[in-house]
Amino acid sequence: AGYIDAVRESRIAGVAFNTFIILEYRADEMLVIDQHAAHERITYERIMDGMKAGRVVSQKLIAPHRVRTGRQNMLVAEEKRELIESVGFEFDAIGTDEIAVRSIPAEISGENTRDTFVAVLDYLASSDEEDIRLVESEAVYQMACKNSVKANTRLSEPEIKSLLAQLTELENPYTCPHGRPVILSLSRRELEKIFKRIV
Repeated sequence: AGYIDAVRESRIAGVAFNTFIILEYRADEMLVIDQHAAHERITYERIMDGMKAGRVVSQKLIAPHRVRTGRQNMLVAEEKRELIESVGFEFDAIGTDEIAVRSIPAEISGENTRDTFVAVLDYLASSDEEDIRLVESEAVYQMACKNSVKANTRLSEPEIKSLLAQLTELENPYTCPHGRPVILSLSRRELEKIFKRIV
């Protein structure tokens, strides 16, 4: 269970630096959530779960997004087309250095199409990893990172509540895909010790 039950029952106490969501749990515990790491984990798990189940959901773009890739990344896109399509993209080449992205993974925001697609290409171009599962996992991580709500982004209260609700449904809500913490806990007793209210 860990902290996640506490997240469900917590009160939103505020947001620090438009980055860290602060929750108050009962009368004796404070939880701090990194909004970027949390959204990364949500996006990553949803895409990976779909891939494992063989049902990655794509969303067709109203109009294709043209992405200038450069000649080298165009070669990578064609060479790795099957893998790229397996994570939810559909695309066509335009000439030798530009791609029309027609569909994107359902978990990705349309406005992030270019950044997420290029992040996957850049990773595939630089990676010499041969284990296809690790390649897929890292490619999805790159997408999740580019798609996620950034630090220093002001979220509304409904957006915070939605983020927290999605977080509580995950298999591993405690770390981002690369192992950074998503949630930290600080007890009232620990705070009182820091402020020397108790010994």
